[in-house]
This record gives sequence, C-alpha cells and structure tokens, in this order.
Amino acid sequence: NVFIGSDEARVKEAALMLVRSLTPPDAGDFSNDVIDGTADNSEHAGNICSNVCMALQTLPFFGVSKVVWLKNANFLGDSGAGRGQDAVNGFERILDVVERGLGSDVSFVISATGIDKRRSTYKRISKIAAFEVFDKPDTSRAGWEGPVLAMASRKAKELGITFESGALELLVQMAGDDTRQMENELEKIDLFLGERRRAGLKTVQNMVSMSRAGVLWDLGNAIGKRDLPRALELL
Repeated sequence: NVFIGSDEARVKEAALMLVRSLTPPDAGDFSNDVIDGTADNSEHAGNICSNVCMALQTLPFFGVSKVVWLKNANFLGDSGAGRGQDAVNGFERILDVVERGLGSDVSFVISATGIDKRRSTYKRISKIAAFEVFDKPDTSRAGWEGPVLAMASRKAKELGITFESGALELLVQMAGDDTRQMENELEKIDLFLGERRRAGLKTVQNMVSMSRAGVLWDLGNAIGKRDLPRALELL
C-alpha cells in the first residue's frame, strides 16, 4: 500500500491506521519495522532503501506477522534527494525485492510526499501496490472550502463540538488548507470550551491562529462591512 500527497497530516494518519490494522493484537509495535524515509541527500536515500530491503527480507520475530513501513519518504519524486542516482537505484532494489515476492507474514506500507510518475519505478509499483492520494485543496479555485469544511465537520463531531451559524466556515477560512493546523485549532477549541460544547464566532476569532489566506479573507470581509478598526488590526 502506498499513501502519497501534499497533505502530510492525512497521509501519515491513513498510513498509521493501516499499519495498526495489520499489526497482530498481541504483537505490539516491536514486531514492526518503521523506517524513517526523510533523506538528507541521494546517498542517504540509498542507505534508507538498503535498510528497507533488509527489513523486507528479515523474518518476523516469534513467528508472528510484521509490517515494514517506509515512513515520510521524500526521495520518490524528482526533487531534492530524489534526483540522485543512489535514490533511484535504491528504490529499484526495493521493488526488486517486492516483485520477487514477500512472505505471507510480511506487509509493506509506504507513505510519501509524492512520486515521480515519469519514472519506470512508478509503472512498476503501480502494478503491485494500491495507491491512496491525499492532496491539499487548491485554494486558488472556487469551492475549495467544501472538502475542508466536510473534514472539519467530521472532526468536530468526533470531539462533540457544535458551532453557531457561520462559525465553522470562519474556522475553515482562517485555518486555510492546512489539515494539521485545522485539527490543532479544533483541539484548542475543545479544551477551551470545557463542558460547554458550542462554539460561536467570537470563540473562533479569539482562539484560531490565522493562515495567510485566512487573514486576506477576513480583511476582505472587514472592508466590505466598512469596519475600519478590524481592517487595521488585520493589516
């Protein structure tokens, strides 16, 4: 399974949920091999790939199944560490191991910021792995708020928070497309509310840290309302 996309928080969350579901109940995290895929350069990426190959070919302890998770890989795209030949060759070695066949007791999960679809490795991995893509919405396009609003609504429901009319929409505009910030802001509101479970516009305005897009949106509203003090404060 491969989880990729620019929304790092959702990529990590989805991969973690799968890893936990694949881990035997009595095995614990010690039965898994979690390998940090954040490479400083191409040579470092090659070393990471060697560690992954070793983990994939090592039998699990105590005869139980295990998961090998290449986490936060930043060298699968055509930028930074991914441009060097060590990174390219290293990932090809990983695919060689996978294509030869993993044991029925070994599962392999990759989470990454992106992958270069022009490379032959992408075609190879597409044939043997399931992909899930989690990209941030394009805030330059109209209607980007819809999916983010739906996600924020689900998270708020999990926390047992309700919002006054327009308050959740304001939260989305202030937090922007950053899923991690959105979750952090909802958790801040959750702690602030205590036993009160309803958040209003003032609560959102006072508690939520603004993204750059959120400042511009709120500034436009203030100008539209001819609210000079609020516009100057935002500016």
